[in-house]
Amino acid sequence: MPTFRSFRLPDVGEGLTEADIVDWRVAVGDEVQVNQTIVEIETAKSLVELPSPFAGVVTEILAEVGATVDVGTPIIVVDVDPTGEAGEGEPESESPQAHDTSGDVLVGYGTKHAHGHRRPRKATAPAASAAPAATAPVAPTPAPVATPTVPTTAPARPAASTSGPAAGIRATSGPAAGVRATS
Repeated sequence: MPTFRSFRLPDVGEGLTEADIVDWRVAVGDEVQVNQTIVEIETAKSLVELPSPFAGVVTEILAEVGATVDVGTPIIVVDVDPTGEAGEGEPESESPQAHDTSGDVLVGYGTKHAHGHRRPRKATAPAASAAPAATAPVAPTPAPVATPTVPTTAPARPAASTSGPAAGIRATSGPAAGVRATS
């Protein structure tokens, strides 16, 4: 049974909401491979070549050259199972736009699914029992306050003389130690 997949115009990572179709690199009936360039689009910021997110045969081109297309709008339909045959009397259950697939973004980026699975959290401490134990509230401890250190003794200062050329000079060593200059 043929399987049709539509490729929606992706957000090319610029935060823009629309783009212009500049050139189709494929036509209806062409076989495409994954990551083969299929269309060139122009945004307000750049010219970008978009790769095919899947392999198959192009069955329909939904946007004409020169058209401005909103992000998320289907632009091309590809039959990803061209050799499959629909059963007789069995209606095709899929329309080209029936799938919301990873083709909504560039190859390799993928999309989030509504039924996503989250990884379980790592246990920080082993559980001692099935019921949590009651614990006493712990009062917050105040942050330590730095106290400035003050020297306990002041440095010795020489006595100042108020007159003469050697006023305030005092010998601390040698033969004149302890002798005060006088005028």
